[in-house]
Amino acid sequence: YYAGCDWNVFYWGEYPGLIDYLKERGIRYLVVDSYKIHMINPALRFLLTSDSLPPELSVVREIEFGGRKTRLLEYRP
Repeated sequence: YYAGCDWNVFYWGEYPGLIDYLKERGIRYLVVDSYKIHMINPALRFLLTSDSLPPELSVVREIEFGGRKTRLLEYRP
């Protein structure tokens, strides 16, 4: 949104459905924030905390500010 890019509502469901959601919409990047992920979809919390992500996702950037972690993930089908 702030970068002038299209944005999508964060997926609400289990991980396999997230991958379908990304694929169907042509989404390449996913931002996961420790503040929001606990409220929006706790089942996907591992995307923020795991060091070993599924092979179709990779960490592009990870930052922490004020005790909140944010990860930018790249989806590669």
